[in-house]
Amino acid sequence: MGLQDKLMIGSLIFLGLSALYYVWIWSRGFLLDRSSGEKVKQPWE
Repeated sequence: MGLQDKLMIGSLIFLGLSALYYVWIWSRGFLLDRSSGEKVKQPWE
């Protein structure tokens, strides 16, 4: 396996973990906002 293959696999793993972390943070915030019972405000309000 060449250096380019290792770099490609490393970058794909990094991007995959970053995407999972982003989805986790977004869903956690969404669930906390929903369970608080208050009306969700849009950022521009």
